[in-house]
Amino acid sequence: MRSKSRTESPRSGRRLFQLKFLIVAAAIWHVSVTLGVFAVGKYQVIPAQVNPSGIGRFASDGVVYQGQLAELCQVLKNEGPLAWATWSTQLHVRLYSLPLFFVSRWFAFNIAIRN
Repeated sequence: MRSKSRTESPRSGRRLFQLKFLIVAAAIWHVSVTLGVFAVGKYQVIPAQVNPSGIGRFASDGVVYQGQLAELCQVLKNEGPLAWATWSTQLHVRLYSLPLFFVSRWFAFNIAIRN
């Protein structure tokens, strides 16, 4: 008896292409918006709404997290991953601190690093 081999239909191939296209489009959109907000903050286009770090004044938690992120980077650097993992902050703040930790030698805190 011959075994039936699964062949990919043209329809599923198109669906996979569409999914990849949507993921790439979403990534490009995300980076574009982030860089746009960063530029608005850096060049103080709307200083009443966006501070120089690119954090919107309408998003008050960003200002609070900014201090916590810097603190968590120091904890990770000086005390290690165990102290960082058990630090008394919310999990998403600890996760936000990881990209900042890895690039903090070259860049200061801003909206482009936070995302």
